[in-house]
Amino acid sequence: MNTGKMLDESEIASDMLKDSKFAVISLGKAIGEITNAQLREIMISHLLTAIAQHHQLSDLVSDKEWYQPFLPPASQMTVDFKKADQ
Repeated sequence: MNTGKMLDESEIASDMLKDSKFAVISLGKAIGEITNAQLREIMISHLLTAIAQHHQLSDLVSDKEWYQPFLPPASQMTVDFKKADQ
């Protein structure tokens, strides 16, 4: 992350991806706690929308090569360290 500078597009997209993942996880957990059937259906609809949006965002960051999920873990760490040194 840049310190004292404006965030670039890849950093914003990375934050959005993290937040999107959190939303999907949180909605899934909440659905497991809901006892009202109508509310559960509403929340499932929101979950499906959140999953679709997460996939779109994942495709975007992957297409732009801001995130390369298929690299071996050691290579991903090398890329991250290089970004941190910039």
